[in-house]
Amino acid sequence: MEELNYKQLYEQSLKSFEEIKNENNELTTHLKKYTAHNGSKKYYEKNKEIILEKNKEYVKNYKKELPSEKIKEYNKRSYEKRKNKKSDENSEKNI
Repeated sequence: MEELNYKQLYEQSLKSFEEIKNENNELTTHLKKYTAHNGSKKYYEKNKEIILEKNKEYVKNYKKELPSEKIKEYNKRSYEKRKNKKSDENSEKNI
């Protein structure tokens, strides 16, 4: 009798695992439709030059509006973050 209970529990757990696995697959395919759809990729490929020009204009205006001290401070902070990130990656690789 105890063996039957274990077998039933095992079969139930397998069924629930399969159901969860199927649900996970459905959700990931549904999510891909919204996060990595081809429309956005095509848009950026077509308008790459326009986007780059807008970014350049933004940087020019950004530099005009802010004092140079602030820009230096922001650049320094971003450099430190990149440096820390690289050192963290290197330390993980060495472990």
